[in-house]
Amino acid sequence: MRWSRGLRRVVELQLLERFTDAEIVVLEPFYDTPEGRSLARKGITFTAAIRPMLEAGVVRKSGTAEILMVSVAEPGWRRRMRS
Repeated sequence: MRWSRGLRRVVELQLLERFTDAEIVVLEPFYDTPEGRSLARKGITFTAAIRPMLEAGVVRKSGTAEILMVSVAEPGWRRRMRS
């Protein structure tokens, strides 16, 4: 996907606003791998799939999104989600 200069700048500013330099340094080589590129492509459709639920207020309390992300990062989350 080719990005316009304006879109690239918006994304860069958002990355710099949300991530530390150390986090960005770690992400760069990851996204240069086949798995990283695949994750980036799938991330767009994943975000699109959950956005309506988030906007509808399913996640009402502040902090709920953080709890969801932490639970996904816990060992065994994939097994729990499939059962």
